[in-house]
Amino acid sequence: MNLSCRYSARSTCLQNSQYSKPQQWTAFSDELLARIQVQPGLQESAVAVPRPIVDGVINLAFDIVGSPAASASASRTANYVSVSPEYFRVMGIPLLSGLLFNLSYIISY
Repeated sequence: MNLSCRYSARSTCLQNSQYSKPQQWTAFSDELLARIQVQPGLQESAVAVPRPIVDGVINLAFDIVGSPAASASASRTANYVSVSPEYFRVMGIPLLSGLLFNLSYIISY
């Protein structure tokens, strides 16, 4: 299979002043995906931010419920890549165990 025919990547930069909140990022991604998927040959499309491997990751701090908060010098962080619900299927990545993501998992900010 020629992967260059199946996968195509595009990137864009969003203005911080116009897209400073997670709800704005989500709205932009949803609208972009809706516009892309009506184009011939692009019905099977997905979004990932940042692009895995190519752009690196977003590093987010987190706490564990029931555990003492970590000190500033030993904060807990995790690498984070946001993907649209169909990302794994579109990319041909099989689910080995667990559940696939869907729109019901979206957290309201």
